[in-house]
Amino acid sequence: MKFLEFIESDWIARKTHELVSIKSETLSESEICEFYASELESLGLVVERRPVSNGRFNIYGKLQGVKSQQSLIFNGHLDTIPIGEAWPPRISQDKIFGRGAEDMKGGMAALLAMLRAFKLSQTKLQGDLWITAVVGHEDAEAEKDGPKAMCNDINSGKISGDAILIIEGDSELWTMSTGSTVFQIILYSKLGGTHTNNISMSQNPIHFIGKIIEAIVTLQEKMDSGEKHPLVGSPRVDLGRIVSGDYYNRTPSVSTIEGIIRWLPGTTLNETQELLHKIIDPIAQEGDLDVEIKFMLTREPFEVPANNYALKIASSAVEKTTGVKPRIIGKRIVGDANIFMPETGITTFYYGPGYTTAHSNEEWVSITALTSLAKVLGSFAIDFLEESN
Repeated sequence: MKFLEFIESDWIARKTHELVSIKSETLSESEICEFYASELESLGLVVERRPVSNGRFNIYGKLQGVKSQQSLIFNGHLDTIPIGEAWPPRISQDKIFGRGAEDMKGGMAALLAMLRAFKLSQTKLQGDLWITAVVGHEDAEAEKDGPKAMCNDINSGKISGDAILIIEGDSELWTMSTGSTVFQIILYSKLGGTHTNNISMSQNPIHFIGKIIEAIVTLQEKMDSGEKHPLVGSPRVDLGRIVSGDYYNRTPSVSTIEGIIRWLPGTTLNETQELLHKIIDPIAQEGDLDVEIKFMLTREPFEVPANNYALKIASSAVEKTTGVKPRIIGKRIVGDANIFMPETGITTFYYGPGYTTAHSNEEWVSITALTSLAKVLGSFAIDFLEESN
């Protein structure tokens, strides 16, 4: 493929460094959005700046195909978690350091490198190629406003795609994720706050918090011995925070237990909610406690079948370009594919340059990996859309 001759590591390194040098924490993405949109326009794409909120916008760039019979969407996000100590950006040997280097500005730079190589090699594609960049991915405060807006635009016909590839993760084809929801169990004591000396330990709400924790441990044991998914194993329930009481010898009037539960494809959020109520409600009743369970940041699972056409083409493109057949993997963590695929019905999966330093103080991405990624993405686009010279 002629375009491969025009994939330049130095160019990718410089462009990644430029992107990482623009601060773009969630809800403050306007500057990087304009920069990226201008880059796409300079490479010949027709670009729409789709307003989301307060000067923030998604970017939809279209590389028109010869016949527009098939279309492909490449996607990524431009926002980052707070910069913290991952600053200032720098290049050191084969690595680019800085907030967003791996998650996921390096991948977005690889897309630009691919488009540049198409332009310089005069590569023409049969179908339409969309480059989409969203805001509002990282921080929960944004409520995934960018990805949700993109789903609306797909469903309305503004964007079209027969497959979505998110440029994130390891150099593996990430094709499924569990569903997940954050839960908050709130226990209200009818005793109110009273001196612990006036009641027995068996009446203390903290005693029943212990029983709930024990029941959740038992639930996980049952999950471990039950249905397993070949890519991720068992469903999972975890606890992260318990808040109870305001004084060492007063009973708590309100207690909260917070955690996250993840379920496999084929199980629904409603079934998961019923499962938690089934084990928690009887314990609360035993302790004469009123209970409320809140569910937040919910994502349904997604899964791409192993025989999916787009997935097969992607796997072939990786092997042809790198000489290595990629692994098919799943993860318990959730991402935007958990929104895109359930909401639009479009096959969605991931392939990226690496996923080992994201969100760390020493976040970095390999220039070699980005160069390889740009080649894989171009090969996949050409094969999926069928090159026309």
